[in-house]
Amino acid sequence: MSFRSRLVLCGCVFALTVTATAAPNLYRYRDSNGTVVIGASVPPEYVKYGYEVLSATGRVVEVVPRAPTPEEIAAREAAQAQAERERELARQKAEEDALLLRLYGGPDGAIGVRDRRLQELGGIISIKRGNLQAVRAQIEETEAKAASYERSGRAVPEDLYGDLQRLQAQVQDLERDIAHSEAELDNVEREYELKIERLRQLKAAQEEPATAD
Repeated sequence: MSFRSRLVLCGCVFALTVTATAAPNLYRYRDSNGTVVIGASVPPEYVKYGYEVLSATGRVVEVVPRAPTPEEIAAREAAQAQAERERELARQKAEEDALLLRLYGGPDGAIGVRDRRLQELGGIISIKRGNLQAVRAQIEETEAKAASYERSGRAVPEDLYGDLQRLQAQVQDLERDIAHSEAELDNVEREYELKIERLRQLKAAQEEPATAD
């Protein structure tokens, strides 16, 4: 082949390459009747339903999915929000577990703290009950004095009535304090029951042997 012929052949190949490269893409989509349409562009009203980008030879070079519906968008956002809440709860739980281990070390540590708090609250309740018994004894003594005045036909002194009112108010205060302390004691028992059980779970998980992959 002569040099001139080779030059002409190279020019033809180059022209074909340029023509193929410069050829515009085609678009395949479905119209409102569900009919497949191939055209140089996609009408704006059909873009949201998705389409395919074709090369000049008909090969699919890109698939553009349909736009999600408002319901799908709302469902996706709700799922994302739920997943975020679950991640936040998991993070908080991990922090609480780490704090439990740092504070108590294990179930035995929590049991010791619980028992000391229960003993302290029990002592407070015992003291208040003793005070309540003493006040009630004073009330009985004061009422006996008032009855003695009445039996003798004398007027009961006003200060005795005042003492009775004061002592009765003390009884109410002590009964209220005792009920509050007993409720606190119950709360401590429930609180530490949960902590101790969680610490047992955490320690058991730490002691589990690692499984081989």
